[in-house]
Amino acid sequence: MLHHRRILILPASNTLSHVAQALAIAERLESRGMECHLALARVRAAWASQFHPRCHEISELWQPSGMPFPCPRWFSDRAHVERCLASREDLIKRLRPALVIGIFDFLCKASARELPVIAINGACMFPWFNGVLGCDETDTSIRREQKRTMYRFWEFAARAVAPSLRRRNLPAPQRANELLVGDHNYIYEIRELCGVPELPRDWHAIGPIVWPGWESVGESPPWERSDGEATVYVSAGTLAIDAGALERLLDQVCRLGVRVVASTGQAGVGRTNERLFCRPFLAPAKTTAAADLVVCTGGIGVCYQNLASRVPSLVVPMQPEQATNGIHLQRQGCGRVLLPEVVFTGHSHQYAEAINYELFSANLRDMLDRRASFAAPLQRIAQCLAACDALEAIARCASNLL
Repeated sequence: MLHHRRILILPASNTLSHVAQALAIAERLESRGMECHLALARVRAAWASQFHPRCHEISELWQPSGMPFPCPRWFSDRAHVERCLASREDLIKRLRPALVIGIFDFLCKASARELPVIAINGACMFPWFNGVLGCDETDTSIRREQKRTMYRFWEFAARAVAPSLRRRNLPAPQRANELLVGDHNYIYEIRELCGVPELPRDWHAIGPIVWPGWESVGESPPWERSDGEATVYVSAGTLAIDAGALERLLDQVCRLGVRVVASTGQAGVGRTNERLFCRPFLAPAKTTAAADLVVCTGGIGVCYQNLASRVPSLVVPMQPEQATNGIHLQRQGCGRVLLPEVVFTGHSHQYAEAINYELFSANLRDMLDRRASFAAPLQRIAQCLAACDALEAIARCASNLL
């Protein structure tokens, strides 16, 4: 028998960003009397269980490689793909939820076959996205090769999943990103920044999903925003930048003589002096409110926090989705992006090695000098964000389906 108020949330836990979105959704749904369960890789389940009482361990595609972005190593072991799908099916059989919510989970719909599925993803990962991840529209050899590489990857990944799907009498897609589509589809972006002129029918851009728990996990910065002295916030994200690249970026920022706060995530940088404050995690809202400019890798959570706080972003991406987020920010006049001259094949060190530090410093100085020019675009986007309530949209959909 199905438990009619029970919901299983399956966030791909390759980054803590998806886990934080799941925690935010669970908190809102439980406030409406629903019972939420989170299914995660072991290391993420241990972390999330500090904040939510019902966390379960499953196998995830990213685990053998440890890579934060989908790459061939996610799908190269077909036996592991089968284990991932079976672990979801076993948990669903045991919990008997009435609804499944997937956040960037390739196996969610396949494992929840007879149940309604809400799918939540970034627009650039859906199969109808016409752009090229990591590239703008300029016709270059790198853009053409990146497009071919991504198509080949999605087709390879689909072939890797196909045997498990056929074993269950399910159709195999041509490209693996088709597996991300659910019965009800939501995009955690706003229309102005999702990079898609028009969404397919019944697809909804609901804006960012913000977990307030980051504020208590992270420390507060020691400085407030001041007209007399600029503060730059360097955000490494939860996974995506290697320690060597982060050190060099921090050195470049410190040479400007500004105050610097840095959240180093798992990269491990931790030095502090009278003008530099480094911690693994900083309280996002408090830190962006104290900054005049944010240097970040372009993760969706950081980008939208910057926008909500009306602070321009200088995006130094470590993978193509982050580069695409930076392109959208730049188009709206809310920041700039340093696009690497490299074809991404699944390893973030490719981007780290391609950073042009001289160009980074030039953009950093220019953006600080011209930061007033970002005020009007940031004000406009902040107003759009203020009109969004992504959690409420998901809660309404879940209530209607239960």
